[in-house]
Amino acid sequence: MSELIDCINNLSAKDIIKSAAKTANGVPFYLQTSGLGGFVAEYQAVYDVFSVKPPAAIAAAQNIMVAGLVDGGYWAGLDWFYDAGSYAEADVLINWVNPGTYTLTKNGVITWVQNTGVTSNGTTGYYNTNCNFGDGGSYNFVQNDAMVFCYIRTNVSETKLEYGVLGTGDTYVIPTSAGNATLRINDDTNLLIAHADSRGFWSGTRTGVNKNLFRNGATLGNINTASTGVVNLPMFLLAWNNAGAPGLYSNRQVSIWGAGKVSTMNQPAIYNLIQAYMTAKGVQV
Repeated sequence: MSELIDCINNLSAKDIIKSAAKTANGVPFYLQTSGLGGFVAEYQAVYDVFSVKPPAAIAAAQNIMVAGLVDGGYWAGLDWFYDAGSYAEADVLINWVNPGTYTLTKNGVITWVQNTGVTSNGTTGYYNTNCNFGDGGSYNFVQNDAMVFCYIRTNVSETKLEYGVLGTGDTYVIPTSAGNATLRINDDTNLLIAHADSRGFWSGTRTGVNKNLFRNGATLGNINTASTGVVNLPMFLLAWNNAGAPGLYSNRQVSIWGAGKVSTMNQPAIYNLIQAYMTAKGVQV
């Protein structure tokens, strides 16, 4: 008996937790960031509407990412966040920021790979965000304080778009085409930067007249050019929305999209949180 007591006394708290303690959702609470008893509320709202609950390790990684975005003050500045590398294909459509709003509509042929991402067939496949930043409503994304980001897993050089809307004040990114990356965000002028690899976490931002393109949390380049408006059309993903018609369908694999305001964001911090989630799933680039 004394030997057993000595053994127990020598166990660390983490050892005990690993062996015994789990919350109702099956995730050991030492893996969670929300304290003893569950996920952070913002992730719990997403978890509750998943059509298929992910395994405990993936749920824990998702919770950690969301908790970090919440704690940093970034989550409140987003209008939408989509995880295309979901555990179930139906759950690609969920807007994590506020489930039930801006639910994606899938169109055409899109190939989904579990825990990894989605790829258009290049001719018909795209998503409609059903979110129109130019309709006069209340959004975090506004004309002179705006950000759109995406995580791309494949290196494809082409004049095609991972997201976009065309009009008076275009918004889109071309990660690489003919050795250059291109950004427009609420304007009609290209920010053109020499870059030959489309993989990574891309973030296009606008603060007043300053337009900046980031990759993996570091700036690739910026330019001062006045905004010209916010297009009165919903943004499409894996293509652009040109007067209601999709075009320039991407052939790259995308894992995550998000949009909101940039004024409360820290680009390296957001990249690190998303990259840690991708790494936890083993699909980082």
